[in-house]
Amino acid sequence: MFAPGVVGQHGAMRYRRRTGQAGDPFWDEVVRRHPGLTPVLLAPPPPGLPVPAGEPVADADAERARDETAALVRSLCAGLGADEPVGRPRLRPGRSRSTVEAAATVVVRDRPDGPAQLARVAEALDGWDLTCTPGRVERLEARLGPRAVEASYVGGVLVVTVVSAPLAVTRDQSRRLRARS
Repeated sequence: MFAPGVVGQHGAMRYRRRTGQAGDPFWDEVVRRHPGLTPVLLAPPPPGLPVPAGEPVADADAERARDETAALVRSLCAGLGADEPVGRPRLRPGRSRSTVEAAATVVVRDRPDGPAQLARVAEALDGWDLTCTPGRVERLEARLGPRAVEASYVGGVLVVTVVSAPLAVTRDQSRRLRARS
C-alpha cells in the first residue's frame, strides 16, 4: 500500500510504502482477497479551494475572468521572453457541475534553459503559494486563493497553464458561455 505523507509547508506530497492494514474496511478487504494487488490511495484534494455557492455570475463577469486569465498568461510569457501566441482562454467546466473556470495554456518549444524558465515563472508569481516538484518532468504549481498556475518543463518544452477562480453559473449559462469559447 502507498500512503501519502505531507512534506514541507506547501503540501508537496511524497509517498511511502506502507504494509498491513489500509485503514479503510473496503480496501482492507480488497487487499485480503487479492494479495497480488497493490492499490494506491491518493491524498484528498487540497483544502481551501472553495466552490462558489449562491447566485450565478453575470456573463460579463465570466468575460472579465477570461480577460484576467489572458492578461496573466501574456505577462508570464513576456517575463519568459517568449513570443508565443496567447489564444483566448476558454471556459471549461469547474470542480462542480454548477461552475465554470477560464483556462489558458501556452506551449513554448525549443527552450534548453527549462529550470531557469520555471524559476522566472516563480519569480513572476510573487505572493503566490508555490510548490516545486523536481524530477524528470519539472513542475511548478502556484495558487493564489482559488486561482492556479501550473508550469512544467521536459525535453525543451515548457507548458504553462493558468486557471481562474471558479464561477457559479446555471446549467444553461454554462452551455451558452462554453459554446462561445
